[in-house]
Amino acid sequence: MIASVVGGFIRQLSLILDVTMYTVAYDPPLKRDDKFSNLRKNVHIPARVDGDDLVVQWPDGTQAKGKIVRREKTDPNRPQPA
Repeated sequence: MIASVVGGFIRQLSLILDVTMYTVAYDPPLKRDDKFSNLRKNVHIPARVDGDDLVVQWPDGTQAKGKIVRREKTDPNRPQPA
């Protein structure tokens, strides 16, 4: 997951489900607080696609629904950097 954090708010994030990377925009932006403190690269969090929206369940149990602004297929056969 890649988060775009500006001034303590998360406006966009990207995450990979199966072989597709989704970029999601939040309007209004999510306020950055303790629910994001445990998130790191390669951490698994529950998420689902619901039409043009993506719903993420944070470690504290709350859910955030954002608009999918980009879908990009990833290549699972490509070698990953060490």
